Amino acid sequence: MTRAKRASLATISKLVFMGLIAASTGLASGCGSGGSPTGTNSPASNSAVTTSTSTSTSTSTGTTTTLSAIAWSRAQVMPGSYDTLWVFVTDNGNLNTTTMDVLVNGTAKGLPTSGPTPFGIGQGTGQLLQVSPVPSAGSSVQVTVQDLQNNTVLSNTITVGAAGSFIAGNLPPTFATVTPARGATAQGTNPDLVFAKATTATAYQVVVFQIGTNGQGNPVISDIPCAVVVTPSGSGNQTYQVGSGTPATSFANLALPASGTFFWHAVALDGNGYGVGTTIDVAGFNAAGTGTPSQSVLATWPYFTSN
Repeated sequence: MTRAKRASLATISKLVFMGLIAASTGLASGCGSGGSPTGTNSPASNSAVTTSTSTSTSTSTGTTTTLSAIAWSRAQVMPGSYDTLWVFVTDNGNLNTTTMDVLVNGTAKGLPTSGPTPFGIGQGTGQLLQVSPVPSAGSSVQVTVQDLQNNTVLSNTITVGAAGSFIAGNLPPTFATVTPARGATAQGTNPDLVFAKATTATAYQVVVFQIGTNGQGNPVISDIPCAVVVTPSGSGNQTYQVGSGTPATSFANLALPASGTFFWHAVALDGNGYGVGTTIDVAGFNAAGTGTPSQSVLATWPYFTSN
């Protein structure tokens, strides 16, 4: 890697990790503090993440709509002191996204009529909703939306857990990304993402953020080309190949653009689809303040380039 390339990526690292970016697509415009789920100090359930509680089939088109959702507090999973819950929900193209809303304990939050933020390189393969503040521990979270045939569809119900309850085995260095490592180059458009197993997790969300630039030339999160939920397999490191495989749930699962720059991480999930751990050293990033975190801290959220 050239010196100029290293300098450029170092600048991106500092801006992204310190939470100083404002994404052009709105992907980083809200942020969250708050919970990991109740019971994260207990062994994970053997049940898979619940995928849906309601489906809708249009009699005119035969189209079936099933919503799958997961959620996590941004402040616990990503650097920054933000009181926002990120909710990922599937989108099969049969949804009127302007009607999409989040129910907290059965009450609609009233999202803007512009709808949620689509991602997946503009193909609408997933939607990101942001709820602020993070609902209190024990609250139920569910996504509601109308499909294009005006049927109401509900996602699975997610239970918010207590803040600060991540256990050590669900955090770095035990739960960590392995490959691609920080600074890896020319990984191809369908790289293998390898991460260690978390102590307490029923499933994992693997996320790849694409880094672009805004009108001022500053780096921003421009897209989420890959965001999938995968179930644990075997006893060793876990591997997911971008754009392939049969994930339990896919919010976006597209080959990466060539000559792009990306960050990635994995989130441990409980049986309800709520985040119970992260491969990112969030505490280390936040402790660095406006400075640059140490290399060991930076390594927990690696960047890589495609070719």
